Amino acid sequence: MATSVIRNYTDTTTGVTTHGITIPSVNPGVDFRLAEQKGNTVIITNTTSPIGYPETVKFSSETINDLYSGTTVDKALYAASRKGRGVMVSLHDVYKVVSDSDDSFELALPFQASLAFKFLQNSLVTETMIVEVISRLVAFLYEKDSATMNSRIQALIRGSLKPNDL
Repeated sequence: MATSVIRNYTDTTTGVTTHGITIPSVNPGVDFRLAEQKGNTVIITNTTSPIGYPETVKFSSETINDLYSGTTVDKALYAASRKGRGVMVSLHDVYKVVSDSDDSFELALPFQASLAFKFLQNSLVTETMIVEVISRLVAFLYEKDSATMNSRIQALIRGSLKPNDL
């Protein structure tokens, strides 16, 4: 039996600006070292960051016994195995603020960003599908008429969650 995987949506691209995103190039093998490894979790730390202002990245993975749990998927449509996997990548960074005129002034601005995704452990699931889902998630950080995330992030950080064109 031949099967096809079909996305369950159609994007209307008329009137939508192409999103531009700059992805920084990182070199974990040169700039990072292992800080901690426990079970299914690894934390790496950036050795180029100053002490007191660390940049760390946490990678974790977990087995999920029933990926369908909590979804609205009809049980008749479940795969033979409901096992899945959850993956999370979390970045912790601290920006440093200094004064041009007062050498004693210093301020730390901590940030944390995480990306988590879950998927069924099934041979039909591919890396390409996971990349598509992650890319689609990132697309929701843009307004439809903006090539940058700035205006959507500006709204989100002020608690305005609804996209501007809804």
